Amino acid sequence: MTEEHSYDSVILIEWTGFDDARYAIVEADTAVRVSITSSGFAAMGRDKHLRKVRYQIFATTDTTVYLSDCLKDMPSQLGLSGVVDITSRQEVLSLRLAPRTSRAYRPQLNDLQLSFSEPYGLAGDPIIEPDTVWLYGSEESLAKVMSVETQPAQLTNIGTTETFTLPLVPVWEQFTDIHPSATEVSVTLPTAVYSEKVFTLPVNIVGTDGDQIRIYPEQATVTLWVGDLTSHTLASDMITLAVDYSSSTTSSDRMTIRATNFPSFVRIKKIEPAEVSYIVIKKR
Repeated sequence: MTEEHSYDSVILIEWTGFDDARYAIVEADTAVRVSITSSGFAAMGRDKHLRKVRYQIFATTDTTVYLSDCLKDMPSQLGLSGVVDITSRQEVLSLRLAPRTSRAYRPQLNDLQLSFSEPYGLAGDPIIEPDTVWLYGSEESLAKVMSVETQPAQLTNIGTTETFTLPLVPVWEQFTDIHPSATEVSVTLPTAVYSEKVFTLPVNIVGTDGDQIRIYPEQATVTLWVGDLTSHTLASDMITLAVDYSSSTTSSDRMTIRATNFPSFVRIKKIEPAEVSYIVIKKR
């Protein structure tokens, strides 16, 4: 028969189940001294094993448990074979929590570059979930965090409506006491089938500061992508083409045509011609 031995050891405690982003541990039992009785062979190497494992106690709020109940479960949870008995002079294990100060942030999309496969295009604002990220920590640290943003990303060949997971810039890592409610967000990009619309429009001149300018040609053709669901609402008077004389240089007699006003639900594909030539008829 294998001889039984009793020896003292320390069981490490790990409290699980509570949201450590929202709550800080104020006071907790993290170890308990016990006396273990087991077979001689099983006792070999036991202390080395116990330094690597932790007895887990589930708690979502302030908790006190009787150690006698925990001792019954310890051998199986910790993988201790050959244990005959575990005893301890300690009677209870306790956990006390305190809520952290919190601040809400709306995650912002930072340097998100999108490209769509034809004939698809963005058909509304991106949907971010969760729409609120909470940071928990001291008031002093939270006051230094101005915003929560996604890391720069490039999404290509987007077709039908898709959802992407984007990591957040870990601003909380600059502070030892701040914990986030989320480290990433999902971004849904609503798409729609787009078709081409073509308008021939007058080119306006801005920035003349009183000078009389003549441009050639005076009209340009703009080609747009517009979603099929909104194409019937698009009219030519909703789009403005212009050249900015104030940005011209004396070394060139040409100015670039730009779309300075157009609905958010359209995408400018091209403007032809891309430039106009100009002459100054009269200086102010």
